[in-house]
Amino acid sequence: MFNLSKAPGDFWVLQMAEDGYTVEKFVYREGDYTVWYTLEPKSYTVYYEDYMAGKEE
Repeated sequence: MFNLSKAPGDFWVLQMAEDGYTVEKFVYREGDYTVWYTLEPKSYTVYYEDYMAGKEE
């Protein structure tokens, strides 16, 4: 999966569904930005350095 993306940052899968294909939680980091994603309830939070820059639910 990691080789299929040309995203320049780092990507960590934190939790997979029982089907082994669905990503339920991940973290993506690029430079000073970090994104935390959760499938259920579907949301993501963006941090710039240590400050929350945005949240989408």
